[in-house]
Amino acid sequence: MIISGPRENEAEHSIGLFSNIYNITTFPDNQGLYFEHHGPVRMSHFNWDLIAYVDLAEPGYKYQAIMSQYEATAKICEQMTQRVGNAELSNACEQFVQLFARATLPYLYEIENRHRNMLLSIGDEYTETTRVRRGFARTVKQMANVLYGIYSNIDTEFIFNQIVALSQSRSQNITLNSERMRIVQVKTDNQMKKITQHQEKLEENLQYLKKQTEVMIQKLDRIEFKTRLLEQALLFEILLNQYSYHTQNLMAIINSAMNGKLHTSMFTSERLLMELREIKVNLPMGTALPLEIETESLPEFLRISDLTIMHREHYLIFLIGIPLTSIEEYTMYHPIPLPIQYDINSIALITPEVDYLALSNDNENFVSLGESQWESCAKLGSYTLCKGDQPTHYRSGSKLCELSQLTNFQSPLKDCEVKLVALDTPIWHRLSKANSWLYYTKAEYCTITCTDPPQTSRVEISGMGRLTILPSCEIHTESFILSSSFKTNRDVKLDVIPENQKFDIKSTILETLGTVIPQNLSNVKIFKDFNFLAHKAIESSKLEHRTIEPLFIFKVEFHITILYLSLTISILIVCAIVIRCRDKIVKMYSPEIADNDSNKDQDDP
Repeated sequence: MIISGPRENEAEHSIGLFSNIYNITTFPDNQGLYFEHHGPVRMSHFNWDLIAYVDLAEPGYKYQAIMSQYEATAKICEQMTQRVGNAELSNACEQFVQLFARATLPYLYEIENRHRNMLLSIGDEYTETTRVRRGFARTVKQMANVLYGIYSNIDTEFIFNQIVALSQSRSQNITLNSERMRIVQVKTDNQMKKITQHQEKLEENLQYLKKQTEVMIQKLDRIEFKTRLLEQALLFEILLNQYSYHTQNLMAIINSAMNGKLHTSMFTSERLLMELREIKVNLPMGTALPLEIETESLPEFLRISDLTIMHREHYLIFLIGIPLTSIEEYTMYHPIPLPIQYDINSIALITPEVDYLALSNDNENFVSLGESQWESCAKLGSYTLCKGDQPTHYRSGSKLCELSQLTNFQSPLKDCEVKLVALDTPIWHRLSKANSWLYYTKAEYCTITCTDPPQTSRVEISGMGRLTILPSCEIHTESFILSSSFKTNRDVKLDVIPENQKFDIKSTILETLGTVIPQNLSNVKIFKDFNFLAHKAIESSKLEHRTIEPLFIFKVEFHITILYLSLTISILIVCAIVIRCRDKIVKMYSPEIADNDSNKDQDDP
């Protein structure tokens, strides 16, 4: 059974020295490893891809339609002026052209330039012959090189084919459960809807004006014609103003994409929440979203998701890889070697095989992480999310040293690599997110000074232990000044220290490494921490061994000879005693024997 809590709370196993400003705990029965508690963890082995795309060609179609409507209106105005020859209509047409030139034409130049730049950014061949600023052309061309195919594990061909099929079907979204993918077309703002409405009104007026060109002059409603013509001019101004804003917004999206960012106009909060709810409904069995679906969680969703931006033809594509977590929860530990006093000048150290060990809450599975992998994990409220393709191992049958420490109380050193070092340098190992240190040192005094409350304590420490101080304190030793860095202390009582009074770990090490000469590290003046020392030390199998002295061999043979002689003499003495005792045995009297003896005496003469 795996230990689920620290053993130091048990007074008979750990010894503590307490004060109102510090706490010293020793571990006399430790088994060589200290498991630093890093809280609950959930693992994510794959993503759900939310793919949003923008059709950059759509504004071009709208732009061409607007220009066609303007040219048709101007042509109708010219025809009516020639046909009617009315000064009033001529003035109205002239006013329309002047208004368009004064208020609308600047928008056209701006829109055309932005549209050209957008096409250039996606590599449209038409724009290569168009005059554009050289610096901007170089920038957008660089964007195309950066954005396309950022990650090799993305099937861009499959995604593009799905987008094309979705666009042709005039649908807004599609969900592919087997690929864990949802594709949506994004309308970057509500201006396109307004643009469409105004274009419909322009088309309505245009059809009316066309019909008026066929009406007899006598039946021509000049007032309505002038009104519709002026309305066209105003609609063009409003429409192109909206269109200018829309193209400006698209350029902002492209500029953000060049920097690998998702522009805020791509998704409103309501739209993103809706998409997350759609994804949640289609999640595979045994998986969950890493956060609750609420407005406050949206920044966290985007922070932990993998964002990929690419383009192909006239589509700008944003792929948001939302990590899916497993339902199974883990607890993360960081194994730290605890020195075991081997002799007066040497210590034994167990070298951890993993940097971080995540144990499932049912103690049946575990996942190991490296230092960089743990640093890439994201803290999410009550737990930490770790992404990657690390395999999940079964605890049963594992030969991992750390698991032997936690589960095998009869032989906690099984599968562990023990190293021997001789050193004189004190070592202070700072624990994560706490004003606590594990230490190994020879007897020395340290001074603890605090500002709140203002107090100073002097305490003697030696051997192996853990020292915790208040956030307002610092430790002064003979060689170091250790300062508090955290306003609040992580609860170090959650750390696990396997202990077993019935198992003499020192005797076990002596039996296996009794002839090994410890590695001499006395010349090293500074050690970063215990993990650094354990990995720096040489394997015991590569260290030299003590040779057996000949005098000792002679003494052993002499003792064996004396033993044989003693046994031989003892056997001889016992035999002599037995023979002697036999001669002294008194014979019993028998009348028959006496008669026989007398008869023999008579026959002799």
